[in-house]
Amino acid sequence: MTASSYTTVALGMRYFFIVAILYILIRLVWQSVNEFKELQRVKSQVAGTYWRYIVFTAPEELHGVKYALEKETILGRASKCNICLAYRGMKRRHANIYLSGSSTWLCLYKKRDAYHNGQPITRRNTELCSGDEIELCGIRFTYMQRTAAERVEDGHE
Repeated sequence: MTASSYTTVALGMRYFFIVAILYILIRLVWQSVNEFKELQRVKSQVAGTYWRYIVFTAPEELHGVKYALEKETILGRASKCNICLAYRGMKRRHANIYLSGSSTWLCLYKKRDAYHNGQPITRRNTELCSGDEIELCGIRFTYMQRTAAERVEDGHE
C-alpha cells in the first residue's frame, strides 16, 4: 500500500471513530431523557396514591403497633394470614381489608363481635375512611390512609 492509501484508511477510521462516539453519546442522552420522563410519570402516579395502614389500640400488648396494608390484607388466627391475631374468638380467616378502585373495604367472614365506629357491623362489606375505628373480638384498631405528600411532610420518606 502506498502512503496515500494509508492516509485515506487512517482518515476513514478517524471519521468512523468520531461517528461511533457521537452515536454512543446520543444514545446515552436519549436513554437518560427517557428514564427522566419515566421517573416523572411514576412520581406523578405515586403523589396521588395513599399509604394505608392500621394502628392497634387494644389489647394493651398491641397498643400502638402499626401494620401497612397491602392491596388485600387478611386478618385472622391462621399463620398464613397477613396479620396473625391469635386471640380468643378470632377465626382462622376473620376479616379481609382490601382496596377496590380508590376505596378501602372491610370484608368480614364472621360478623359476630364486629364494630365499626362503635356500631355493630350488619353487612359483610363495609367501606372504610381514614380514622375509622374497628373492633373485632375485642381487638381494636384504627384505619388510616395518608397521601405520599403527607408522609414526606412528616419526614417518613
